[in-house]
Order: sequence, then structure tokens, then C-alpha cells
Amino acid sequence: MEDLLTLLNVLQAKRKFFLPFLAFCWIFITCFLFPQPFINKGNSSILFNGLIIYAYSIACLMLLGMININRVWVVFLFVMAADAIGIGSRYILEYGEVSNEINFTLSSTLGYLLIIPFTTTLIYLLMYSFKRWFKL
Repeated sequence: MEDLLTLLNVLQAKRKFFLPFLAFCWIFITCFLFPQPFINKGNSSILFNGLIIYAYSIACLMLLGMININRVWVVFLFVMAADAIGIGSRYILEYGEVSNEINFTLSSTLGYLLIIPFTTTLIYLLMYSFKRWFKL
């Protein structure tokens, strides 16, 4: 637990360095994993889905160290903006391909832009309650 407290204190102290790093990581994750949570072709592995959950959990832990609890809306807007930039990057990366018609439907794009920030905010609040419960 002391290691976690040390990590959260370092993230709080070096917020100006780690926040752009976290934004870049979130954009990168969104760019390359955008349609994954909504497309289930039966061939997704448990390991890959576990890695997705792990990556988002680490990002939520970094958000916990950098953003105060009284600014929960900042977490939601930060994740939504990073997701929007990541989805835009994915569109530019695949511009002119047929897969854009499949991946960029209105339901998948809006779903990703609303479900991922909402879920991330809930995980952030859950981690904060664990932090308070363990008195970190």
C-alpha cells in the first residue's frame, strides 16, 4: 500500500509532466482499440480483453493521482476529449478504406464516446472509495 501511496503522490507532484503523457497514451489506446469493445466476432481472446481492462485501469489509477475528487466532471471530459481525438486519428489513419463504413457507424462512435468516459468515471470513483477506505 505504501508503494501505491508513493505513486499517487508522485503523480500529484508531477502533474504537468504526466497529464500530457496520459493524454497521449489514452489517444493511442483509443486510436488502435476503437471498435474492439463493440465488435464481437467470436474470435476475441480473454487475454486481449484482459489487457484492455488492465490498460484502462492503469489510466484510471493515473487519473486518480492527478485529478481531485471534487472535479469528477474533469475526468469525464478529459476521457471524452481524448477518445474523440483518438477516434479522429483512427478515421484519418484509415481514410478511404471500406472498414471506415463498418467501424464508424453512428451507434458505435457515440457509444464509444459516451460509454467509455462514463465507465472510466465510475472506475475512478470506485478507486477513490478504495483509496479512502484504505486511508491512503
